[in-house]
Amino acid sequence: MTQRGWEGLREGRQGDRPSSFDGVVRSSEQEAEINKLFAKVFAGKRGELALQYLRSLTKDMVLGDGLAVNQLVHLEGQRFIVHLIERRAEHGRRSE
Repeated sequence: MTQRGWEGLREGRQGDRPSSFDGVVRSSEQEAEINKLFAKVFAGKRGELALQYLRSLTKDMVLGDGLAVNQLVHLEGQRFIVHLIERRAEHGRRSE
């Protein structure tokens, strides 16, 4: 039976399957494979430098006055993607 409403959201579930970091429902095997891929791509000194660069453009960016709403929304989307990459890489490293 499919849970609906707040309880389904609290449990992070869509129907009978858990959703992933990005909200897409996949099998646990698919999730593990994606996480391992990100861990490998962003491993080592080069991977860390790439993540530092992405963080500097997004998560570490301090915003000042005069920013238009569409610019803020765009930046928040970028921040979400960088956060997603970091999370997947972290989980992929833990599973190795």
